[in-house]
Amino acid sequence: EEDQPFARGAAAAAAAPWQVSADADSGGAGPAPPRGPPPLRPKIEAYFKNENLKSDRFLLEMIRESDGGWVDIEVVLGLKQIRACKAKRDDVLRALRGSWLETWRDPDGSSAAIRRPPDRPLP
Repeated sequence: EEDQPFARGAAAAAAAPWQVSADADSGGAGPAPPRGPPPLRPKIEAYFKNENLKSDRFLLEMIRESDGGWVDIEVVLGLKQIRACKAKRDDVLRALRGSWLETWRDPDGSSAAIRRPPDRPLP
């Protein structure tokens, strides 16, 4: 379940399109404000998890064929869910601070890459 965040979003939205919350000041109830899209970090991490890689041949091959398992950040920015967020390179790198995924950035800032830690074997 934890490795399948893509399935959760649509199902959760369909099951509860709005929530009722009591407002302490007015004593009334009404729909809660809409929630924004899930944060970028969980989306990126989900792409690199075993559950996703079992069915995502494109990304799995990118990891297998690259030296050290690094995936260029431009490839990550082109992934459907990341592209939908209109994320930029710096957004991705900032979102992955403290993530279990490893990031690399060229000293001059011209390129960057992401990988699973080498101690995490591919599925």
